[in-house]
Amino acid sequence: LDLLKEKPYAKVTVSNIVEHADLARSTFYAHFDTKEDLLESILDKILNQFFEYLYERDVLNPSHQEDLEINIKFFGIWRENAETIKLLNAIDIDCLLIKKFRKYWEDHDAKHFSPKFPHRNPALTRYENEYLTYSFVGILRHWLSEGMKQSPEVMGGLLYQLTGPPILEAIQEKYQDLII
Repeated sequence: LDLLKEKPYAKVTVSNIVEHADLARSTFYAHFDTKEDLLESILDKILNQFFEYLYERDVLNPSHQEDLEINIKFFGIWRENAETIKLLNAIDIDCLLIKKFRKYWEDHDAKHFSPKFPHRNPALTRYENEYLTYSFVGILRHWLSEGMKQSPEVMGGLLYQLTGPPILEAIQEKYQDLII
């Protein structure tokens, strides 16, 4: 991250990283295969805080207040990491974010919903997962690009209104048998 303050990501090399961190090259490669893996681990530290909240929630008995608080925490985590995000924003992190969110929603469905609701339409579930992935990433990216002007509370409420259980339940009810 310090190196990103000095030069663009494309110009940062593994040699620069190990020199700046005062590490042997072999130490770097014991933990990461590429500089992209290092970047991904930085992003993981931020995202894992949020995913922990999501994994702890009771998905079978959704609570409006709990879901709203989790969404607020989502934006709060990004605000707490604003300096890191500014540096990462210089890199196009959308692909990494999409990959991480897609994996989360797929894992979440496989662990929580599919076993308990085997009648759920898998094709519709994939559409929902994509919707959630791009909703979270898109709203987050727009908020970041606008300088995080709105509070995490406002953004958490907006995200809940657009992606919360009432919306998803209505979609399941209406389209369960229409999507193949």
